[in-house]
Amino acid sequence: FMTGSGKTHVALEALDALKYDEDDMRKAVVVYSKITEQKWRQDIREFAPRLEDEVEIVTYQSLHKIQENVNDGEEYGMIVFDEADFIPAPNFSKASSFPIKYRMGLSASPKRSDGEEDYVFALCGKPYGMDWKNTAKLMDKQLHEIFIHASKDEDERIENVKSLID
Repeated sequence: FMTGSGKTHVALEALDALKYDEDDMRKAVVVYSKITEQKWRQDIREFAPRLEDEVEIVTYQSLHKIQENVNDGEEYGMIVFDEADFIPAPNFSKASSFPIKYRMGLSASPKRSDGEEDYVFALCGKPYGMDWKNTAKLMDKQLHEIFIHASKDEDERIENVKSLID
């Protein structure tokens, strides 16, 4: 998915579609920052208010809260990893062992500098791509070709960016 393409709304639809039983099935969204957490809360209030009492939102740094709930016998029906490209990090990948029925990973760019994007898919499920031409048309946007020169050398990357700016 690309930025601004409605990833959050897709996740809200999926969360809303699952039956909720307060006594034995929870739902969670894992976000990278407190700012993103606030945005999710705002989107839930605005677009899916029924989910306010059903969805627990935690940051990646607070994944231990879900682990504690699981250890206490609580079950999660679904977990959504926003910015799922963070999930392969050693401190966050432990979430893959949580016994959760459904997982969804959201990312505008699941590529990782360490090449571990296969772990994103292994932990969150098969990627779903978009028809970029149709999406751009629906959003009344135009596609533009972008050429990227990648380098492992930091100085070379900086020079490449400077030449692009010029």
